[in-house]
Amino acid sequence: MLKNKILFTALIAVSVVFSACINTDGVELSSNANVISFSLKTGTSATFPSTTFKIDTTKNNESIYSVDSLPYLTRIDSLVPVIGTSSASEIKIIVLATADTLTYSSTKTDTIDFSDTVKITVVPQNKDRKKAKTFKVVLKVHQADPNLYVWTPQKSEIYSENSIAEKMIFFNNGLNLFVKNSSNVVKLYTSENGKNWSEKTLTGFPNDFDIKYITKNADKLYIAENKKVYVSSDGISWTEHSANKDANHILFALNNTIFGVSGNTLLMLDTTQTEFLWSRDLDLPLKFPVEGEGICVATATAGNERAYIIGGKDVDGNLLNSVWSTENGVHWANLASKNLFSVRQDVAVMQYDNLLLLFGGRDNSGVLGLSDYFVISPDYGVSWRTPYDNMAMPLDLMPRFACQFAVNDNKTIIYLVGGQNDSGFVKDAWTGVRNEHLWENAE
Repeated sequence: MLKNKILFTALIAVSVVFSACINTDGVELSSNANVISFSLKTGTSATFPSTTFKIDTTKNNESIYSVDSLPYLTRIDSLVPVIGTSSASEIKIIVLATADTLTYSSTKTDTIDFSDTVKITVVPQNKDRKKAKTFKVVLKVHQADPNLYVWTPQKSEIYSENSIAEKMIFFNNGLNLFVKNSSNVVKLYTSENGKNWSEKTLTGFPNDFDIKYITKNADKLYIAENKKVYVSSDGISWTEHSANKDANHILFALNNTIFGVSGNTLLMLDTTQTEFLWSRDLDLPLKFPVEGEGICVATATAGNERAYIIGGKDVDGNLLNSVWSTENGVHWANLASKNLFSVRQDVAVMQYDNLLLLFGGRDNSGVLGLSDYFVISPDYGVSWRTPYDNMAMPLDLMPRFACQFAVNDNKTIIYLVGGQNDSGFVKDAWTGVRNEHLWENAE
């Protein structure tokens, strides 16, 4: 009789355990207590889309941590967690510092103080607490502003000779600074980092050409005047080619086509062809700059390239603050429908991090002052403004005109070289890097 009672009791126990794993519809309940997704939002429902969270489900090492740091100055003492599980009967959030325990619900917006240790305990659907898992939450926050621009002097004097013109291009994985000296001889100075420079002797280069208009297209450099086009694959050795038309100079290169200027017309040169045949003779817009303009080819977020011709002087000698733009050289738009910045010439312009940067220049009174010598466009030339505070340049990078801007091939480092001020040529080299790119290079 006693044996039967023991057997009956055991059967009841098994039945209770089994019933705990089965719902009323006869479906087995899950014992999975893993967190499968995690994110954070503020009390105002703002999220952090750029921050990725990783979930480690390894036994005795369960954790949730931010792979990327949360944005600079993020307050983590009042965030709302969004927790996803495959199935859970209960989720508890424990704040160790205060010993507070909260029951999580996706419909609640309770804020949690993550500045101290926070743990999340997940009880599986079958309510088997022996299968419950506790995850430690580890958050990282940027301690420095990722959008801060760090400007660093690299070389105080790249060359010693007297110069009358400069042109710099990032080409063949390095900086190529062409310098025309007072003897009308062009020399080349190269550097991989802006700090260490080497002098190169050019061969075949036309010293009487205006070096400002040396242009990079694909894997070659070009310069053109009259009916001559010179080409180089290394920046050192140049080969002369005859062209079919006179050109004042090259203006820019876009989509394997070089665009040159002849009087008030625009010429086109297809670089995929073996012959150097200028074509089209397109009329340039009225009030188009003929000297002192800033030239930049930028790639918009949609992937299309556009050329920008900014500032300078028109054929009548009037200073301009125009922003001419084109995708094909045929159709032009002046984006500066109002006075977006003061008139200026001898400006430097480049693209960096989806911004157009316009630096330096001079007007009829001389070198532009500190208040307006650096402006930016966040929308590719449509509007312009003074730089954000975290982009400010140091005072040592004094106002100048005709300086040289370049950016490396992976678009992370700005190089600012040379130019002139009231005392003559400056001859120095600086780098500018947004903090986030510095961190990427360090990883």
